[in-house]
Amino acid sequence: MKSGIRFKAFRVLLIVAGVQMGIGCALQNRLIFPGEKLGKDHVFTPFMRGEEVGITAKDGVKLSAIRYANFKSRQIILYFHGNGGSLDSWRYEYADLTYLHRDMIFIDYRGYGKSEGTVSEEGLYADAQAAYEYARSLGYADVDIFIYGRSIGSGIAVDVAQNKNLAGLILESPYSSLREMIYKEYWFMLPYFYLSYSLNNCGKMKNIRTKVLMLHGTEDHVVPFKYGKKLSGCFDGSQVFQAIKGGGHNDLSRFEEKKAALASFFGKE
Repeated sequence: MKSGIRFKAFRVLLIVAGVQMGIGCALQNRLIFPGEKLGKDHVFTPFMRGEEVGITAKDGVKLSAIRYANFKSRQIILYFHGNGGSLDSWRYEYADLTYLHRDMIFIDYRGYGKSEGTVSEEGLYADAQAAYEYARSLGYADVDIFIYGRSIGSGIAVDVAQNKNLAGLILESPYSSLREMIYKEYWFMLPYFYLSYSLNNCGKMKNIRTKVLMLHGTEDHVVPFKYGKKLSGCFDGSQVFQAIKGGGHNDLSRFEEKKAALASFFGKE
């Protein structure tokens, strides 16, 4: 009798686990990349003279981007945003960074905003490479290009920054490995069985040839501080790790420590 009860209980657990795995597998893109989709005819409201431009990735996917060339600066920042929203909201980050006096390019990843395609890890890397090549086509040399990755965008930024002699790499609220973080922080979703994304920043830091600035809030509950700290330990080159005491995941711009660290890192144009 008891063995029968145990078998039934085990069967229920298997069913529950199977359902969780099925849901996780089907929804992983929505959970990890809940981007906002915009219609092709969407018109961005004017903001600080941003120019909407089109960029095409190597696989033919057309990407939406916004370029800010207000400073006509010798250097430029390529900005890879977080996992939510679209350029309709992310472009406003430009206002928080104008004190750096650099021109900027923001892109929407495939599947985001007005960009075509569907999110995949290799696709994200191709999008970043396309943005980099677009900056080069504008006349910017590697030594004049800063790569800025925020949250999920840190994995995209690290990948495209590999083996390039850039002006610098900025990582805000980064992780050592997306897979490692999800395995440890969201183990109850049984990601071991279906997670297809790696975004292994730690494994790629050996290929970074430029100076690095990392910014991380000590009270970040989305990408916990310890993962940014671990990533810092993966890099042996010139770096500054700026811990922002009391900072969360989406509020670092209100802290003077972030502004001061960026100003020091960029220096004068």
